[in-house]
Amino acid sequence: MRRKRISILVSVVLAISLGMLSAPKPALATDYTWTGATSTDWGTASNWSPSVVPGSGDTATIPDVSSGSSRYPTITASVTIAGLTINSGASLTIGSGDSLTLTGNFTNNGNFTATGQTVTFTGTATQTVSGSGTTTFGNIVVNMGTSNANVLDIQAVITMANGGLTLTNGTFKLSSNSTITPFTTGPTIPATAGFWVNGGSVSTGHLTWTLEGLLRVSDGTLNVGTNSGNSVNYDSGSIITIEGGALSIAGRLSRRTTTQTTTYNQSGGTVTVVTVGSGSGDYAGFDIGKTGSSFTMSGGMIVIQQETSCTSGDYLNLASTYNVTGGTLQIGNSNTPDAQTIEINSTAPVWDLTVDGSTGETTKPTAQLLTNGLNINGDLTIQTGTTLDVGTNTIFNVSGTMTNNGTLKQTKTVNQSATTSFLNVSTTKYYGVEITLGDVGDMGSTVVSIKGNQTCGTAGTLPNAVKRCYEITPTTPISATITFYYRSGEANNNTSPNVYHWNSSTSTWDLQTLVGRGGSGDGMYIEASGISSYSPFTLKDDQPTAVALSSFTAHSIASQPTFSPWQWLALAGAVVAFGGVAVARGSLRR
Repeated sequence: MRRKRISILVSVVLAISLGMLSAPKPALATDYTWTGATSTDWGTASNWSPSVVPGSGDTATIPDVSSGSSRYPTITASVTIAGLTINSGASLTIGSGDSLTLTGNFTNNGNFTATGQTVTFTGTATQTVSGSGTTTFGNIVVNMGTSNANVLDIQAVITMANGGLTLTNGTFKLSSNSTITPFTTGPTIPATAGFWVNGGSVSTGHLTWTLEGLLRVSDGTLNVGTNSGNSVNYDSGSIITIEGGALSIAGRLSRRTTTQTTTYNQSGGTVTVVTVGSGSGDYAGFDIGKTGSSFTMSGGMIVIQQETSCTSGDYLNLASTYNVTGGTLQIGNSNTPDAQTIEINSTAPVWDLTVDGSTGETTKPTAQLLTNGLNINGDLTIQTGTTLDVGTNTIFNVSGTMTNNGTLKQTKTVNQSATTSFLNVSTTKYYGVEITLGDVGDMGSTVVSIKGNQTCGTAGTLPNAVKRCYEITPTTPISATITFYYRSGEANNNTSPNVYHWNSSTSTWDLQTLVGRGGSGDGMYIEASGISSYSPFTLKDDQPTAVALSSFTAHSIASQPTFSPWQWLALAGAVVAFGGVAVARGSLRR
C-alpha cells in the first residue's frame, strides 16, 4: 500500500513537471537588426540578425550597411512591428500596395519613403516620430486605442500626401516645422480623436471641418478653408484649446446646429475668423451661442476680421460657464474691408477690447454692441478712425484703462424734466455729455458721438481747440442745457474754454451761453444753456478779434530804446497784441 502511494505521488510530480516543461513560453520582444545579407526583401529571415523576420511585438533597426551588403529593405507586404529605427545613411521603402503598422515609436535619421502607401499607428499611449532624416509619408492613419489622450507626436520634419490623414482614435500632433495639407475633403474629427498643431504650418482647401473631439493649437499656424463659409463646426462634447500659434478660419468657428455646445479654452495665440466671409444668418463668425457651453480665456487674442450675415452678432458668446482673466477681443485688422460694422453680443465679459484701425481702407471698422451690454474687465482701446457704438445698452463698464482716439457712440431716449447721461463709462473712467431738458417736451431717441483726442473734422475747424468733438443728433431738437466733459489730456492748452456750435448755414462757429466750468483730471466739464441747434460742438478759449492793419509807422523817441534794422525785420509781419486787439501783418518802418 505504501509503495502504491509513493508510485502515485511520483507520477503526479512527473506529470506536473512535464506539463510545466511543455507549456508555451510568452513571446519576448526582440530588437532585430537588418543586414541585407540575401536581398532587399523585408520578409526574408536571412536578411536579419537574429535570422528571424521581426514580428508584431518586435522592434527593427536599419543600420548603414554601405560598407557591407549595401542592400536596404523594401516592405513588400503588410508589416506590423512595435518600433522602428533607421540610422543615418540607411533607408527603408514601402512597396506599392503594401503597408506598415507601428505600435511604438519611429526614429528616422536616414531616408524613409512611403509615397502613396499607408502607415498606421495603433499604440495605446504616446507614440513619436522623430529623427533628422528625410521622412516621406503617403497616408497616415491614427487609430490609437479609444481615447484622444493617446497622442501621435510628429517631432520630425515630414512630408505627406495631400489629404493623407485619417483620424479614427487618438490625437495627431504636429510638433515639427513641417508644412502639410492633411485634408482635401471636409474631415470629421471623432469624439475619441484630436488634431493638435504644435509647430509647422497646416492648411486645408475649400472645405469645412466637423469637430466632435479635440482641436488644439499650441504653436505654428493652422489655416482652415479658402472660400466664404469654410468653417470649423463643433458638436457637443468637443474641446477647443488655444495656447499659442495662430488659427485662421475663412468662415466661422461655430456650432454645427443650434443645440451644440463646446468647451473653449484660450491662454495664448491668435484666433482669426471670417478672413474671407460668412453668409449664414444663423451663426456668428465666433459663435458660442448655446448656453451650456464653457468659455475660459486668460490670454491670447480673438480677431473678428469682417462682418457676417448673422442676425445675432458677429462675436456671439452666450456661454453659461465662463472665466475671463486675460486676453483680447479685437474688432478688425489690417485686412478688414472698407466700412465694416462688426457686432458684439456677449453675456460673458471680455478682458481687453480693441477696435483696430490698421486697415488701409478709407472707412475704418465700427464695433457695435448688440442686444447685451458688455463688461470689459481690462482695457478699452478705440484706435484712430474707428468707432465703438454701444447702441442703446446701459450696461457698459471698463475696469482698466480707457483710450478713445476714434469715436464713441451711444443712443438713448431724452425726456423732458430729466437729465440724461451719455457715455459716462464706469466711475471716473470716462465722461461724455449730460443733457437736461425743462418741461418743454421730449427729444426722443438721441444719438451722441464723441471723437476723442481730435478736433472736429469740419471745414471751419477752430485752431487749437480742445481735442474732443461732440455730435448730438436728437429726433426732435429742443432747447437744452448740456454739460460737455473732456479729459485734461485733451485740453490742448485751453484753460477756460467756451462751447461753440458749428453753424452750417453761415459756416461759422457760434458761441453758446456759458453756465459754468469745473472738474479735474478725466472729469473736466463746461456747461452751456439755451442750446437748440445741434452738431457738432467744440470747446475753446475765447479769442481776440483779428483786424487787418494796412500800415504801421514807428518813430524814435529820445531816451527810449531803439531797434536795430534786424530787430525791425524780425517784427515785420508778426502778430502784435495791443489791449486785446490782434495786429497782424503790419508794415513796420524805421
